[in-house]
Amino acid sequence: MSIVEIEILGTLVKQTGTIGQRAELVRTLDRHVFVEPEHRVIFESIRSLLPRGGFSEEQLAVHLNNRGFPDVDLEKYVAAGHANIGTVLQLADRLNRHNQQRTDVISSDGRGN
Repeated sequence: MSIVEIEILGTLVKQTGTIGQRAELVRTLDRHVFVEPEHRVIFESIRSLLPRGGFSEEQLAVHLNNRGFPDVDLEKYVAAGHANIGTVLQLADRLNRHNQQRTDVISSDGRGN
């Protein structure tokens, strides 16, 4: 799922789609448990900057730097981002369903087996 997270975050970094579509994508991921801590950090910065009317890649880099994460390679995310926001919204929905299924399994046996 880590690759899917990179694709989704890359799409947000690339500013694909309308601001409303990007906001919907952020809402979809709001409760997602990211595989990599770096993914969560990037998501939190995007979530913080988006309501201000969007952001550039440079603004995101500055925001990450100010939060203490100067070495994030945003180009890795941009390269993986999609051009079609609809595809990414579907990916996010699948990611949420996968997470929900994992949570259901953990809840049913208490161990995640």
